Amino acid sequence: MKRKSIFLLLLVSCMTACGPMYEYRHLDGFWQMSQITYSNGETKKAEDIYYGFQLHLINIKNLNSGSYFGKFAYVGDSLYVHITGAPSQEAMHPYGMNDTLQRFKVDIPNGDKLILESDYARLEFRKY
Repeated sequence: MKRKSIFLLLLVSCMTACGPMYEYRHLDGFWQMSQITYSNGETKKAEDIYYGFQLHLINIKNLNSGSYFGKFAYVGDSLYVHITGAPSQEAMHPYGMNDTLQRFKVDIPNGDKLILESDYARLEFRKY
């Protein structure tokens, strides 16, 4: 009986530990933003901003002002982001978003670079 219990415990532990950690292999992980190009043509460096993707959760972090969590859906070549807990739409501007709900076109030219484009801005990242 004791052996069966230990075996069952090991089997359940392996099944939960070996489950899928990443659903979107090319997108999941941590990305450091290198620059933001706004729709008006203005470009600025943004090396203190990080995006993290895992399963359906997103974390955006600005080393100077804090971080927010949210959910995302990756459908076709589009990324739909919903940030929760942001005090206002304006709070999203430094992160390259013009609202807490944002749609991006996703371009991953290789595994080390990510480009997100919306009607508000073009965000360029490097794998971190």
